[in-house]
Amino acid sequence: MARLLCIGNLKLTCISGDRWYRTRFSPIQFDKDNEPYNHQILEEGVIGVVQDVTELKRQEVALESQAEERRKLLASEAAAREASQLKSQFLANVGVDTSFP
Repeated sequence: MARLLCIGNLKLTCISGDRWYRTRFSPIQFDKDNEPYNHQILEEGVIGVVQDVTELKRQEVALESQAEERRKLLASEAAAREASQLKSQFLANVGVDTSFP
């Protein structure tokens, strides 16, 4: 099954789930009369370029995975700091309560 992502004249296609290709099409145009003020632009054909971007796509997925892992680690670190601060406050309060009956 092929997946397709289009952005302007740029297409990113995945064929059979393992290879990604970037396809670009540009029209070949010419001025019919070759006069500066009477332009009649005609399209004569198209130029197509296909590029295998499978490795770029794999790197993109790996970077997204690393970014998600980093976000999780930062959230865990913040939660650990907050827990440590709450523990310190609790122990300080318990120490004050036990010293003055």
